[in-house]
Amino acid sequence: MLNINGVELEFDLFNIETLKKYEKGYGRAAERMGKKPESGLLSDQITMQCDEAKLCFDTIFGEGTGKRVCGEGYEFFRCLDAFEALTDEAIRQRKILDERAGKTLEKYQEYQPTEGEGDN
Repeated sequence: MLNINGVELEFDLFNIETLKKYEKGYGRAAERMGKKPESGLLSDQITMQCDEAKLCFDTIFGEGTGKRVCGEGYEFFRCLDAFEALTDEAIRQRKILDERAGKTLEKYQEYQPTEGEGDN
């Protein structure tokens, strides 16, 4: 369970449906949050980044989650902190996946069946 700004979220990257939603929502947000608005105004940039963070949460966790996590308005650091917390949790879970996959691969490489082994 992931708690961001007092909102409990079920976030499991090992669930394929969650992973697909994460890849879609997070990928879009990460790409767009790094861009500057055409106006060049800081207020427009903050608005855009907050909107992207909220949309990311909506995409992953369902409609309305972005406002619940980030708030109704445009509190930049609240949105940024929420997005960072999601990023940190994804990194943590990805490390677990990599470690487990590495251990399994190591076990597999240790066991090299000889010819005919396992044949009935």
